[in-house]
Formats: sequence, C-alpha cells, structure tokens
Amino acid sequence: MNDNFSTEIRTSTYDACAGYCQCSKECGRLAEQAHHRASNTEANRKLYPLFIQSPFNIIWMNSICHLNKPLPDKPNEAMLRVYEDYLEELRRFE
Repeated sequence: MNDNFSTEIRTSTYDACAGYCQCSKECGRLAEQAHHRASNTEANRKLYPLFIQSPFNIIWMNSICHLNKPLPDKPNEAMLRVYEDYLEELRRFE
C-alpha cells in the first residue's frame, strides 16, 4: 500500500503506539496498517500539504477494526487549518 508516509514517520509512529491498533484503548490487537486521519485526497494535499503526510495525521489500525469501526478523531476542516498553520509556523524556524 502506498500511503505516502515517509519510512521515518511510519517507524516512529508505529513504535510510539507499541505496534498496537489505535482504534480504542479496549482493542488490544496488533496494528497492521497505517491510515490517514484526514483523507489523503488531492484536494486535502493542496489545502493541507504539511499536515497530510505529517506524524499528526497517521493512525495505526488492524484490518478488523478498519472494516468495522470509523476512524477515531477524524479532524474537521477548522482543525485541519489549525494544524496546517501551526506546521507552517514551525517551518519558519528551520
């Protein structure tokens, strides 16, 4: 699957969740797939280019939960703009 997350982001976020599904605290299953909290669409890549491929937008899930549960914490457009503006501000200090 080409989710466009860098290897570094995939590895660090997988390690941060200890390899477990992030759908809920009760799940307890091993994570199998990296997903975008906000969809990786062409429109979102244009509007939120820094956020879409950032570690703030990745969630690790197993295939069972992905099929049976909605993604938790899907940000709305106002929050996407907050994240994008914040990441843009951080970029100025690089």
